[in-house]
Formats: sequence, structure tokens, C-alpha cells
Amino acid sequence: MAGTSVSWSVGYARMMARSVSGTPRVDSHRAIDGGDRACGELLLQLVERMRRFPAGTVVRLVATDPAAPIDIPAWCHLTGHVYLGCGRGPDGRPHYDLEVSAAATATRQGMPWRQAKPNPQPEGLTSP
Repeated sequence: MAGTSVSWSVGYARMMARSVSGTPRVDSHRAIDGGDRACGELLLQLVERMRRFPAGTVVRLVATDPAAPIDIPAWCHLTGHVYLGCGRGPDGRPHYDLEVSAAATATRQGMPWRQAKPNPQPEGLTSP
């Protein structure tokens, strides 16, 4: 778990360096309004948009799905993108700040909650 906390700490330090107020600066074209989409649909939209941005870009996802506080950090952990934290906008809607990673793990087409390449099985084990 040390790698996870280091990755988060590095991402958080980058985020704080970008903003004097402690809130990351996010251009409007790097903000994604996920509205009330459910997790699967939300992740499909997020993956499509994040592919367009270079590594190091901070993306703000606005999402009201009740599962987002669990799903978004978990997806970042799965893919290697950096989860920077969450907050609420002036309109009261929750938002989640992510940093695009150059070393992100690809996900399956149409199934962004699954890695594109499964981990190889240890030698001697067979598939059912």
C-alpha cells in the first residue's frame, strides 16, 4: 500500500502547486459534467474524455451518483490515474479531481471497470 499513498501524495502535491486557494485549477474544457449518470455510464464518459488529455492534466468530474465517492477512487486505483480528492461546487454538487497518468492501465472497450489485459496466472495453475 505504500505505493498507493505515495502516488496520492505526489498527485496531491501537484494539485496544491497549481492553485493558491487549495482548489485545483481546472479549465472548463477539462471539466466533465457527469450529471446523475449511473457508474457504468459515468465511467464510459470519463474514459472517453480522459483519453484526449495529456499526462498531468487535472480533470474535474461533477457527478451526483451516490456510488461515485466509492467508484471514482476505486477506478483511479484500478487504472493508475491519480485521485486528488473531492469537494462541492458553488451549486452544491459533488466533484472529483483526477490527474491523468502517463502510465495508466488500459481498460476494456465498453467496460472501463475491467483492465484490458488480465494478470497472468502463476505457473502450474489452469483456468476452469
